[in-house]
Amino acid sequence: MTAFTVPGKPVPKGRPRINKATGAVYTARRTQEYEDTIGNAWIALSPRPAALTGNVALYVSVYEGGHAADLDNYVKIVGDALNTLAWVDDKQVTAIHAAIYRKHPNPRLEVEVLPQ
Repeated sequence: MTAFTVPGKPVPKGRPRINKATGAVYTARRTQEYEDTIGNAWIALSPRPAALTGNVALYVSVYEGGHAADLDNYVKIVGDALNTLAWVDDKQVTAIHAAIYRKHPNPRLEVEVLPQ
């Protein structure tokens, strides 16, 4: 099992954006920055775990400070951030356990990754 916490206000996965001038689809800056924050928290683990190659269970606990977002958008941002870092391919995630705690005085994101 590998567990870590991302302190501060969690950010849900944002919808893809479209550049009106070019028609290109892109990820919003806020989403990309939080994905980077989650990925960097994984990379900072000591010792840094190798990417799992078998089935994976993902546990996500979201402690919101005030903003109420959909739980599935938090799970999605974690999964996207950890893809290729915690596991080789996101199809390996065969179980997801998630909970959200609203109006929590200590906002944060807690993540656990377990081989199954």
